[in-house]
Amino acid sequence: MRTTPRSKSLFTAWLFLGAAACGGAGETATTPPAEVSDASTTGDASTTGDATAASDAGTTSDAGPLPPVTCAFEIAASGAKLCAIDPTKTTPGVTDTFGFHAVGFPATVTADTPVYVHFVGTGGDPAKPATQTFPNQLLMEELTALGALVLLPAYDNEPSVGALCKQDLDCYEPVRDEILFGDDAPAPYTSMKDVKKPNDALSRIAALVDALHRSGMLGATPPAALAGGKLDWSKARVGGHSQGGGHAGLIAKRFAVERVCFLSSPIDGAPDGAGGGLPVPWTAGVWATDVSRRRAAVHEDDPGFAKAAANLAAMTMVEDTHWRRLRFATADPHASTVKDPAAAPVRRACVL
Repeated sequence: MRTTPRSKSLFTAWLFLGAAACGGAGETATTPPAEVSDASTTGDASTTGDATAASDAGTTSDAGPLPPVTCAFEIAASGAKLCAIDPTKTTPGVTDTFGFHAVGFPATVTADTPVYVHFVGTGGDPAKPATQTFPNQLLMEELTALGALVLLPAYDNEPSVGALCKQDLDCYEPVRDEILFGDDAPAPYTSMKDVKKPNDALSRIAALVDALHRSGMLGATPPAALAGGKLDWSKARVGGHSQGGGHAGLIAKRFAVERVCFLSSPIDGAPDGAGGGLPVPWTAGVWATDVSRRRAAVHEDDPGFAKAAANLAAMTMVEDTHWRRLRFATADPHASTVKDPAAAPVRRACVL
């Protein structure tokens, strides 16, 4: 748990069906699970805004052109490279309060390289400068070995949305909006978070992509999803674990994406009093991303399983078609979806 305050309140048959029942892991074994811690590209409706991640990030500042960035530390992995990026080097005003960004580069990058943006769960750092480690190294190595470029942005993920909203079902969307877009949540949720641009998640991602582009780290022919140093959500895949999966889902509801992957998520909501869960309102209604492009994996022993199942049903996602229930033995059901090697086929099918 970091000591830096983060809130005003102190704080094509898809592979799931062919995979053997298996499970995985989360940010840490102590992440509370109650937040705890392909048909068409257009979907149910047009996007609610520009599908290109927008922010004030750019290649210049008042002091002139921004300098290139380099890996603060890196790990070689079977021809691929895992690279930590200091957020403060990407554009002025961006902090390193939430750890370093992590980027997984496959051995070869072309215009056809898939791009996956992954939001870590509560308390998670994509890259830890103190120990020069990547907590999600397994996930990054798996996906880069399959040819994907992986972005794990460091963002404001403490306290968790679940810890703030608890059983107030209407609270989750505006609080997530503030974390993602830097928009002040309306009353009565105004004091729950204090996220301002350029430290909202999407501005931080935009600054990261711009920095990689201006530094030549995307190669001579960058992936189409990152062309020109801008993230085009319509050509990207997005996902996340636990709290992070909910953020990915809200992005996929607002913008049409190539694929959205929920891992041990979304677990917003409340118990229904009968052993099930009550979904949150944001999971229902019209989505910019078609249901055929939504995937999920949740372990049946996850404490948040009932809420996740209720939310997936509200999204019209069908078990064994759009999402997979994991049943294998694991010491940490909530974390298993991202950290257990047995869940590798499920992760691959969810993302790619």
